[in-house]
Amino acid sequence: MRINFLLPHLKPAGGVSVSLTFGHKLAERGHDVIAAIENSSFLSRLYRNFFNDHPLLPRGSKLRLKMVRSFKDLPDADVWMADSWKSAKKLYNLKTKAVKFQYIQHDERMYHGDPKVVEEVFRLPLIKFVNATWLQRMLKRDFNYEAEVMFNSVDCDLFNPNKRDRRPDDGLIKILLLHHDYGWKNSKEGAQIVMELKEKYPNVRLVLFGTRAKNIDLPHDEYHFNVFGEDLARLFANSDIFLGASIDDSRPLPHRWAMASGCALATYDNVSSDDYAFNGENSLVAEKGNREDLKNKVEELIRDSELRRQVIQSALVFVRKLPTWDEMTDKLENIFKKGLNQT
Repeated sequence: MRINFLLPHLKPAGGVSVSLTFGHKLAERGHDVIAAIENSSFLSRLYRNFFNDHPLLPRGSKLRLKMVRSFKDLPDADVWMADSWKSAKKLYNLKTKAVKFQYIQHDERMYHGDPKVVEEVFRLPLIKFVNATWLQRMLKRDFNYEAEVMFNSVDCDLFNPNKRDRRPDDGLIKILLLHHDYGWKNSKEGAQIVMELKEKYPNVRLVLFGTRAKNIDLPHDEYHFNVFGEDLARLFANSDIFLGASIDDSRPLPHRWAMASGCALATYDNVSSDDYAFNGENSLVAEKGNREDLKNKVEELIRDSELRRQVIQSALVFVRKLPTWDEMTDKLENIFKKGLNQT
């Protein structure tokens, strides 16, 4: 198949990472896959199109990255897929006989655009699939649309406890937290929670990681900027607790990176957590927006090493049973083929 993915940007963000991974996997199978973004600058397009590398892709990936003035400038394909409401709106207006798909990775009415405009896009006659069951329920409830669920996955060969190389007797509890500039990611609150706990437990260390800013104004003991691949996997494996402070996240990757890495998860009930986080089993889940509850959950994991061990072991068993990227790519191929057969 000839497949065009229309992306909003190529920044190293979760949704883009998922689309690039699927594109890479499809290209490995012999499909002709382009992942494209729009840019009005000729020099930017010239530079971007000269190189085909990206920190979220393995070196030598067969996925072709393209920067174009307009998506209309792309060669036609059998399948076009948009992974944001903005690119979906543009996809709808493209003149092509190809089958058009929309991969919905969040209820973008909440934070990503004018709710009325996003709702209009959600009503467009594109074949939709979603990354979490809460979005499947939302589309059925609000738009009477039956969407298939296309979970993102985690590479358990990359993210695993064997990457841990800390001294076992260092006595530290390292708490890992995503730094992000979106308010709903709640990085500031998460950092405050850990710093408060650090006053009571001086062996606690707050470790931040992110891709948005090289210099940050949140308190921390360590900050890792733009870490990917093996470096990111080692960061997770060398952490003891991952704090999921976001209040509205749809199938966030870091939560399951932590679970696969032997890093205990404490998280808010964040609209999609019921797909993967089960309180008292493979994680500790706090009531959404209840700061004290989340703080208490983190403290439980700091204080009780046996509980932390049990949560980690349960998470490892769970995450290793999840569908792999290859299995989910099988499903994506079938979704595309089904759409083609219906035309």
